[in-house]
Amino acid sequence: MKHPPADESILHVTPQDDTARAHGCYWDEQYADHAVTFFERGLIHATGKWAGDPFTLQPWQRDLTRRIFGWRRDDGTRRHRSAFLFVPKKNGKTTWSTGLALYQLTAEPDPTDPTRTEQAAELYGASTSRENGSILYREAAKLARTSPALKPILRSIDHTRRVVYDRTSSFLRVLPHKHGTAEGLIASGIYVDEIHAMKDRRLYDALRYSGAARAQPLTIETTTAGVDADSLWRERYNYTRRVITGEIEDISHIGLIYEGDPAADIDDIDNLRQANPSLDVTINSGTILADARQALAGSAADIASFRRYRLNLPVGAAEGWIAPEVWDRGQQPFELAEMHGRPCYAGLDLGKVSDFSALCLLWPGDDQWRAAFWFWLPSAEIEAKTRGGDHTYAAWRDAGHLTQTDGETTDHHRIRAKINELAKQFNIKCIGIDRNFDGWQFTDDLFNIDGLPATGAGQGWVTQDVPMQRIEALVKEQRLNAAGNPIMRWMVGNAIAHRKGPNENMSVTKPDRASKIDGVDALINAMYVAESRPEGVETYYETSPLVIV
Repeated sequence: MKHPPADESILHVTPQDDTARAHGCYWDEQYADHAVTFFERGLIHATGKWAGDPFTLQPWQRDLTRRIFGWRRDDGTRRHRSAFLFVPKKNGKTTWSTGLALYQLTAEPDPTDPTRTEQAAELYGASTSRENGSILYREAAKLARTSPALKPILRSIDHTRRVVYDRTSSFLRVLPHKHGTAEGLIASGIYVDEIHAMKDRRLYDALRYSGAARAQPLTIETTTAGVDADSLWRERYNYTRRVITGEIEDISHIGLIYEGDPAADIDDIDNLRQANPSLDVTINSGTILADARQALAGSAADIASFRRYRLNLPVGAAEGWIAPEVWDRGQQPFELAEMHGRPCYAGLDLGKVSDFSALCLLWPGDDQWRAAFWFWLPSAEIEAKTRGGDHTYAAWRDAGHLTQTDGETTDHHRIRAKINELAKQFNIKCIGIDRNFDGWQFTDDLFNIDGLPATGAGQGWVTQDVPMQRIEALVKEQRLNAAGNPIMRWMVGNAIAHRKGPNENMSVTKPDRASKIDGVDALINAMYVAESRPEGVETYYETSPLVIV
């Protein structure tokens, strides 16, 4: 087969491209141009400020469209069989993916006979909810009815949410959000919008494998950041990132990931531009900056929502307790050696079998309270996270912020040894320990065997409300300094303040299993004993033995 001349600027964009060429793939400019031409000469915007104008692709949309349809396998079929687009809201991802679906339905050349399109093609939009499905269908129907080239050849059937191309007996259908509706399909194309909202992955899995009988099935996944970090969207995000970097060899998958720098200020215009490729086209930069400043002046929930929807940064809690940006304002380096001799209070949260364990030492001060943290995690958990494509835990370990323990379970002996070591260095007045799980036994060992001032600390609103109020006030006054510990920053961002009763007493919780808050629990436990035991007053736990009933 004689292949068309290659565009060298396209052939070396990702590590996968050289691998693809070694497997016989090639670049065809005509296929790439054909897809772009369909958008810009065949589609007319139906709504918004561009209603009635041709669908001019943004540079990032044009690049991804050309790459999906321009790269071919040695048999002439499309190289790419799946694409993942991760971009914030209002950047044009839904309209773009709908345009792709209409191109595949009506205009993409059949590789077996380029003079015609695929016959009896079946394209499906996967809805995560009834409302989401309606958006997908309405967008496709509006483009079909508004575009002069499509209006004579397509029929929109509202009650079944189908767009039908009678000439080839093909259709685009938006499915109900139930996995049973995807059984037995022979899909040419799958279009999943807002995959982060897909709570049940059975529909996704059923659709994903429904194109095996087709010559060149295509799956398009688009999403913004979600809340649950241990879910389908995060799995697909991690996989795509590993493909982009070349860690995984998959020449059939392509992706674009747009997100801000989590360490940057949310009103940093360069960071906003990095996350929003259509800034000043579909999104006004002045408006988005004003939204950022309003969020900074508002609540933790306002900041969390802005980070998620405008910077595409996953948040552990849709309605958080203390926003990381607010927490950051009081952080600055300090030396632990400066704390020798100063009275301090400790808080411990023990991991449940294979979870994080966290220890906090808290030094009160008139001008500033200082906190130091130690974290432990079993090696099996760090390795599992790394295998899944997330190297955050390993990076924290390598930087010295996280101690890796051997095996698959939390090593309580190692934690106890560290507490005894710290007790020789610092003036620890009391250690507040989570009573749950093995907390009682651990407290007993520290008190009766090691002779340390350990006591139990409750985890409900009765005991957590006062220390949480104190912590919140110190943070707002920029008087709580944890030396910028990155694990603690992450955990603070995951924490939700659950309020109960007429006085809205607080206790801390988290939105899901993946959003860890162990360091927050340890800080609250330390503040609990600091607030309940004034300096110089002996407690019952210091004068009486601990009895386990």
